[in-house]
Amino acid sequence: MENVLNKESVKRVDKVLKTFEPKLRVEVLNSSARTAIDAANSLKCEVGAIVKSLLLRADDAYVLCLVSGDKKCSLNKVKKITGKKDVCMANAEDVKKQTGFTIGGVSPVGLTNNLEIMIDNQLNRFQDIFAAAGHPNTVFKIDFKNLNKKDKDSDWLKTGLSEILTADLSRYTDLFIIERSQLNKVINESALSMAGITQEKNLKDVGALLNSSSLLLGSYKVEGKKTLLNMRLVDTENASVLASASQKVNSNEIFKESRKVLLKLLAKIDWVDENISADLKAAKAPKNNTIKNLVKARTLLANKSDQAKEIFADTIKNDPAYANLFKDLKAEFKDITATLAVMPFLNLSGK
Repeated sequence: MENVLNKESVKRVDKVLKTFEPKLRVEVLNSSARTAIDAANSLKCEVGAIVKSLLLRADDAYVLCLVSGDKKCSLNKVKKITGKKDVCMANAEDVKKQTGFTIGGVSPVGLTNNLEIMIDNQLNRFQDIFAAAGHPNTVFKIDFKNLNKKDKDSDWLKTGLSEILTADLSRYTDLFIIERSQLNKVINESALSMAGITQEKNLKDVGALLNSSSLLLGSYKVEGKKTLLNMRLVDTENASVLASASQKVNSNEIFKESRKVLLKLLAKIDWVDENISADLKAAKAPKNNTIKNLVKARTLLANKSDQAKEIFADTIKNDPAYANLFKDLKAEFKDITATLAVMPFLNLSGK
């Protein structure tokens, strides 16, 4: 069975694993791991610790779902999360074409196409989990935190996109937008992750706490010069998806491009008119480094680092309009921020 390691699909997985973490390695099993039960029997572990990599066709796109071996993948939940209407299991031909693997050996890494990936949080019940490595007789062991590990270099976009889109909606639409500070407080007090909010019960609870009838949820995946942006508007009363939009945008103009995706989403339910769309498209967008530095300054401030003030001062000098969006930084460092009081005007009429 050792020659299995020479197969192109297995070598592709092994290369990705070594790049991610040199200690990770592909293991060859004496018996097939084509099903979760087969793999668990070979590895002498619980079935739930086996990662089932299931490819779903969602309308005209594909989603790879990583599901705990003792659980089923709910197509209805995937519909709600993605906002897609037609969701079904992909056939064997599509699995091979989209992932580069055959059924039974589909790995969550080393994919030949960039796919949206959804991870079942039930996998975090186990310290070590096992996933297929490109062939029915190969697996690799990894802990859940590493499987769910995000690209730290692009982590600043979580805050950046939320801040800019909130500011855009507040300035250019007549929608009542919940303050970011209030939103963060509710999330922290509820002890919810952003992934946890998407669950139906949590959506309703968060909506009630915020007194908000809808939530804008989103995700992004940086792929070099391009970034895949996904947005969906969810009704908090019944957890239904009101509208969704997805688009690959230029990474170096992500804030300008994200507005287009937002407008595409809102236009589907007539929440914006042509004038608002035109104004928002024409508005100046911040530079990536401006928002990245402001997010960094906020993190440094939380850690009581003196460098926060230096970064904020430099950023507000180069791009003051967007530096002012970060009200917590502005309040903390008001001594380096220009202050202005607009006094009542004098009435000189008739003089």
